[in-house]
Amino acid sequence: MGKRNLCPFRSIVPSGGVGPSTDPARSSDLAVKAMAGQDMQEFPEYWVPYAQRRAEVLARAQTLEKFRAAEPRMAAVVEDDLARSGKKAADARYLLLRARNAWVVVLVDPATAEPLKMLVAEKI
Repeated sequence: MGKRNLCPFRSIVPSGGVGPSTDPARSSDLAVKAMAGQDMQEFPEYWVPYAQRRAEVLARAQTLEKFRAAEPRMAAVVEDDLARSGKKAADARYLLLRARNAWVVVLVDPATAEPLKMLVAEKI
């Protein structure tokens, strides 16, 4: 089995992500490759299981009030979704994710950090 088979990149449910390189030269090389269009999944040696990053996700996730103060336009997308779904703002925490062509708001469970929903907040 090759290195690529060790990483569940084709999973629909987020199961992990790419961790940062601790080598400055490698970080620079990865940045250049990313700007050239190479996706990070082409570097499975940096794959980190999501479970190892739960504490970091929860530490970075914000309440809707803090998110609204920092990103009012994007928080409005969340508020619209909450109004339609009938869910409460306290049922999730909020993170911004920079996707290839959009900013996405990721709603995560406040206790487990499990992703609940992703909302396209702004296309770029």
